Amino acid sequence: MVNKISNRGTSISIIIMKGQIGKYIFQHDPVLERINVFEKPMSEAPEFIIPVKTDVTEKDFHYEIMDWYVKNNSQ
Repeated sequence: MVNKISNRGTSISIIIMKGQIGKYIFQHDPVLERINVFEKPMSEAPEFIIPVKTDVTEKDFHYEIMDWYVKNNSQ
């Protein structure tokens, strides 16, 4: 998903990565450098936050959410 932000005629594209594993929805927030974790049904505030580096790649994003899911859902 690509969101465009305009500032006085200048257009900036920001790629927002999203993913879902089970009942959890993950959204990358590049401005705050984190992945927000929401539990379905999705509320306005994230249930958990995964800190990430500024230049997180799509591969990094998926690794982080899989790692978080395994660590927080092992039974």
